[in-house]
Amino acid sequence: MIKSSTWKLSRSFLVTHAVLAIAFFAFLPAVLGLVNLLSGNLGTSTPPTNMSQQQGDVGQQPAQQQAGADDSAAQPNAPDAQQPVEEQPEAGTDNSVQPDNTLPDQSGTAQPGEVLPAEPERNLTAEFIAGLITAALYLFIMAAAAQGSGFGDRERMLYNGFIAGAIASIPALVLTIILTISGGNVAWIKVVHRIWMSPYIEIYSVHEDIMITLAYVTLPLMPIATGVGYLRGIRKKDEVVAKLKATAPKPDKI
Repeated sequence: MIKSSTWKLSRSFLVTHAVLAIAFFAFLPAVLGLVNLLSGNLGTSTPPTNMSQQQGDVGQQPAQQQAGADDSAAQPNAPDAQQPVEEQPEAGTDNSVQPDNTLPDQSGTAQPGEVLPAEPERNLTAEFIAGLITAALYLFIMAAAAQGSGFGDRERMLYNGFIAGAIASIPALVLTIILTISGGNVAWIKVVHRIWMSPYIEIYSVHEDIMITLAYVTLPLMPIATGVGYLRGIRKKDEVVAKLKATAPKPDKI
């Protein structure tokens, strides 16, 4: 039978997790942008998608030019009659001059002679390290909150932190199961799961192919952190009580 103090502690852990999840989801994109900006060429990066396409266009241009040169060499004495005669503009009509510089193609493909701006690279190694730091910071905060609860509780229940942390992890477990059943095809489930699990979201995004598996791996981390923190709080309380008893004045014997 779960005691009322355990339910109360689990609600406290749940609120703490919700606040941290919203905070990480709000500030993590800015932090990751700064990490990618300062990381340089550390580790594996994703190259710009248009580089291979631009190289392909550059590689095809000499071949096309060579083919055109061969065709002109094969017909040295082509009669001028085969060339189309330009029509003369009629009198009184406006002959608008077409501009030489046209707007670049907005489709994202490079036109001949046009160089598209390079896309920003994602440094996967730096993002993964930042994700590990974020997860460690989240678990440290949860353990610190559990330590305060363990120090302040009057009842001595060693496994209270583990049970309360497991109860507080039920929403994350439910969202992960729904995401598994839907296969990640339901957009709002995926968004809610990313917000709720935002302390680990960068680890998920770096390994997108095994994101659901990583979600199941990270689920027990919060109950472990709260359980260990709660035990540390109890031990800290025992140390303080023992120190107070050792320094307390002894009553005089009559």
